[in-house]
Amino acid sequence: MNCQGRAFWFALGGILIREADEEKARQAYDNFCAEWGITYPLHSVEIRNLTGNFRWLHELPREDLLKFWGSLQSFLLDLPITSW
Repeated sequence: MNCQGRAFWFALGGILIREADEEKARQAYDNFCAEWGITYPLHSVEIRNLTGNFRWLHELPREDLLKFWGSLQSFLLDLPITSW
């Protein structure tokens, strides 16, 4: 956050996954959500700012918060994303 309380970054969501890879991507999503007990959409603004449904991240011990970030990173980087 900067001194005005606003994030330093801006992101646009949206990725393309081939139909043949859809089940793999859905399973990865389900696995990530199950691991962390998440039953609501993954909104990046809430995740990055630890707000809304992701306010509980504030309460995690540092070690568990780092584990969450690593798990999220692995989930996203392992998705079978189509590039143009």
